[in-house]
Amino acid sequence: MSRPRNSKGEWISDEDIRKHRLLIAGGIAIGIIGTYAATVGF
Repeated sequence: MSRPRNSKGEWISDEDIRKHRLLIAGGIAIGIIGTYAATVGF
């Protein structure tokens, strides 16, 4: 299994992957909350 690389061809560390997952999860959560708030008319 090859390690993931970024656009520069550098190896991505486990810490970077964790941060990236947190950013994605946070973005999804904000999107869901925003959609819910808009639907409820909050």
